[in-house]
Amino acid sequence: MNEIEVDSTPKDPDKPGGFVRFMGCMGLLAFLVCISVIASILNGWALSVLWGWFVVPTFALPNLGIVQAIGLSMVINLFLWGARGYSEIEYKDKKVQKNSITGTFSYVVMTPFISVFLGWIVHHFM
Repeated sequence: MNEIEVDSTPKDPDKPGGFVRFMGCMGLLAFLVCISVIASILNGWALSVLWGWFVVPTFALPNLGIVQAIGLSMVINLFLWGARGYSEIEYKDKKVQKNSITGTFSYVVMTPFISVFLGWIVHHFM
């Protein structure tokens, strides 16, 4: 009977392959943290601008600072992420695009600017 020998010894992190893989994971983690910070700041900025254009004159509420808008944006995203979390599981079964990191980055950067631009157009009709 042929027996298959399985190497159960742990990989040595000092080997070049393990170190490169570890640094790649750390680089990806740092990139994701930077994307999250940029997204939070841009979403907070967009929310504070749109709040000043539409909510302040309509409901006579005070302006939001960027820090307050970042916090409010995080709360809104927390609720929205929870609501759409189940649909994301279905997406994981589909083929992921090669350039999903650049697509995510452009989505994070462009969405607040597009929202503010469209709000600016609507603001001029008020």
